Amino acid sequence: MKSFITLILSVLIISTLTACSTSSRNVQDSEPEIRQSALQVSPENLLQQAKATNDITLKTKLQLKAANQYYLNRLIAQSSAILKNINYATSTPATSIELLEANLKLGIYEDLPWHVDKAIELFEQSNLNRANIDTLKTIIPLLASAFEKQSNRIKSATLLIEYAGVLAPLSNAELNEKVWAHLRAIDSIELYNFKYDNNDTNVIAWIELARTILQHEINLESQYTALREWQRKWPNHPASLDPPREIALLSKLPESKASTIILALPFTGPVSPVGKAVRDGFTASYYNALSSSQSEPVKLAFFDTNINTIEELYKVALKEQALIVGPLTKKNVNKLSNIDLSLSPTLALNYLDDTYQPAHPKDNLFQFGLNPDTEIRQLSKYLSSQRLSKIAYIGPENEQGSRIHDSLLKALKEQQSQIIESVYYDNQKTLSPSVAKLLGTDLSLQRKRTIQRITNLNFEFEPRRRKDIDAIFMLAKPTVAKQLNPLFAYHYAKDLPIYSSSQIHQTDDQKNDLDNIHFIEMPWMLSNSIEIKSTIINAIPNARTDYSRFYALGADAFNLSPRLQLLKEIQNSQIQGYTGTLSINQSGIVERDLELVVFKRGKATLLKNRAKED
Repeated sequence: MKSFITLILSVLIISTLTACSTSSRNVQDSEPEIRQSALQVSPENLLQQAKATNDITLKTKLQLKAANQYYLNRLIAQSSAILKNINYATSTPATSIELLEANLKLGIYEDLPWHVDKAIELFEQSNLNRANIDTLKTIIPLLASAFEKQSNRIKSATLLIEYAGVLAPLSNAELNEKVWAHLRAIDSIELYNFKYDNNDTNVIAWIELARTILQHEINLESQYTALREWQRKWPNHPASLDPPREIALLSKLPESKASTIILALPFTGPVSPVGKAVRDGFTASYYNALSSSQSEPVKLAFFDTNINTIEELYKVALKEQALIVGPLTKKNVNKLSNIDLSLSPTLALNYLDDTYQPAHPKDNLFQFGLNPDTEIRQLSKYLSSQRLSKIAYIGPENEQGSRIHDSLLKALKEQQSQIIESVYYDNQKTLSPSVAKLLGTDLSLQRKRTIQRITNLNFEFEPRRRKDIDAIFMLAKPTVAKQLNPLFAYHYAKDLPIYSSSQIHQTDDQKNDLDNIHFIEMPWMLSNSIEIKSTIINAIPNARTDYSRFYALGADAFNLSPRLQLLKEIQNSQIQGYTGTLSINQSGIVERDLELVVFKRGKATLLKNRAKED
């Protein structure tokens, strides 16, 4: 009996030791064993199992597992094909979240639009409360990116705010920057019309902050005052505790603002009408801001660059510790490349030539102007988005016509598009022959005459235009464009879309001769409700037509001047200006995002699909 008990005890001891050994090995090697087991069941085998089963829920799970394995093995096409073939209607709530994550990874990481759309569809049908925290930490940023790809920035922002407690349990500066970047990129109309249906006070406060900053964008003093009021209202909000950099810099406005601005422009000489228009636009904005300011006003000084040298300008600027707005002419702007600007921040109202560009960007030099290349680049991107890649160009036979042609050629090439025919007109008598040459109808008529001469027969014949043209770009002033537009129809190109530069738009009433022509334009030329524009027109009757765009340049120069460093330092920051939506790149170049416009019933009409520059 004793020997039997001894035997049993021995077995138990051995079993216990074995179990301990096995348990220890499993703790250490459980993850590798799971991986090995998963690898042993190939995605092909999983798909066979899915095909063989009648259990719909199991089928979906097996297909999802196969798709995930293909993805892990970087077989993206196979993973995508499986996810597209899954019957999503039969998935369980838990599986729906897994499918959401799988589609998000393919949509965002692999840039596959179908999966972006599918992921958003699944999100709208799923209950994320079923997901654990680790899954949410993965899903939410990807979902925000998915909505961004669909240009739904406001949904991206609200998602990040609502799940901030998961993504950043404590206030997090990086998360706040992402939220703010989304909010600042939202169209103003969309932002003001947005209605938040939930009661998350953090979201409400963020939206209120974005509206506050946007509402007072033109007047920096008012913007600063409104921001301080918002901060007093929401002292414990994440944007108060860890403010985005733009908000932090704006909070320091009083200590960073220049006390004097020197307006350095040609007030005499041949360019003086332009210089005076810029000055009048600048001072109109200045006095408009002054009327609502509660702080010490900035001092204005005026410097005639036609009489005094650029070197003299900077001696005055150093003495006054002033910010310089100007010069205006390219010749004078090029001289800035040899001047020490370390103590004199400068907003030049033109651009350095390529040959004068310093090897390293000057921190205190900002370049802002009405470069037509901006229009051309944006228009080229829009043409590409409409799959219009073969462009016929017609323009005046002069320096401007050649320059715009070369700019268009370069911009189209960047979009993998091209100019396939270029024609230049000299005067009104050459317009019809030029259009005929552009569209190839002259060759068609020539063939008719040749056949008639050979056959000695008189027969009915309808000329044909060439069929390899997707669109026409026309550079012309309104008087010439009104003649060209019907000529395109006469030469069998009525079906072709026609595009032009803002040169075609000079007055409010262009008549119907220009209907259906698209072009790029600044907001100043599209609205009669701008307060300072009305002030200028009332004071200067010819301002509506003469140098109108330069009044807008001056007005925007004033609004930009206290924000230069802020816009440069804050990525994706921008202001709604009169010459476009304005931002500043790392080289100090002010970039303008303009509006895409079409003539309808003689009026320039804004299109919803804006021609944005990246």
